[in-house]
Amino acid sequence: MPTELDELSRKIMQMEIEEAALKKETDHLSQDRLADLQKELAELHDTFASQKAQWENEKASVDRLSSLREEIESLHRQIQDAQQKYDLIRRRSSSTENCFRSWKRSWRPRRKR
Repeated sequence: MPTELDELSRKIMQMEIEEAALKKETDHLSQDRLADLQKELAELHDTFASQKAQWENEKASVDRLSSLREEIESLHRQIQDAQQKYDLIRRRSSSTENCFRSWKRSWRPRRKR
């Protein structure tokens, strides 16, 4: 979790503790502070929820991007492997052709006696 969200979460927690303490008080000043605190707390909860949702969306995008990069790297490796195999096969077939041509040139039919 980003530092900003962590700090906001801590502030909410502190305010909730203060809210619990103020609920036990009965004087008019404490009740006014409680009402103000509850409004501020509601706003902070909304802010936290929206920022957390945005962070989770960004995190999901980064994770998806990372996954796609890994997939691309894997495909590049597969392409390189396929190219190497193709080169080997081409060399072998060229070598086989050369052997055949060489044999064909050197081969002479046997004469009948």
